[in-house]
Amino acid sequence: KSANWLNTKLRDMGIQYKQNGTWVLTAKYADCGFTVIRTTYTKYSDGETHAYNTTYWTQAGRKFIHELLDSHM
Repeated sequence: KSANWLNTKLRDMGIQYKQNGTWVLTAKYADCGFTVIRTTYTKYSDGETHAYNTTYWTQAGRKFIHELLDSHM
């Protein structure tokens, strides 16, 4: 399965949603330590620097996903 499939599945299950281009967990899961958000900076050839937030799953989050999908498939 692809990352797009997983993100859509988790969205449909009410676990995450997209806010300003970044996937974030809903309130029920936000304080469980399942994800961290890291900011990456990219400097373009015109000298401008842009910041991007990316959501990463922690080991606890990956375990949660595996258990969740095992029980729903």
